[in-house]
Amino acid sequence: MSGVDDLVAFVRARLNEREALLLHTRASDISCPIPISTLLAEVEAKRHILDDYDTLVSAIRRVDDVEGNRLLYVRREARESDIRWLAQPYAGQDGWREEWRA
Repeated sequence: MSGVDDLVAFVRARLNEREALLLHTRASDISCPIPISTLLAEVEAKRHILDDYDTLVSAIRRVDDVEGNRLLYVRREARESDIRWLAQPYAGQDGWREEWRA
């Protein structure tokens, strides 16, 4: 597993934890002006970003065209930057690596 693969796994685990917390929390248990449905939608949106990254990495492995690969690599680097930013709220939690700091 590469460093980015580990980062993706770390973010996925944090999103799973957040979703579990939201699903098992009554709205009266937390004082938050944001509806739980909105917070769950945010978790799902972040998962789609991670899924898009996985799709992109798979495409890079399948493309033989050098120019096509170059464009995919640029997109991958941009998406990896996005994933680093998604990870920042979890800095310092178990499993966090300082190399992931944006």
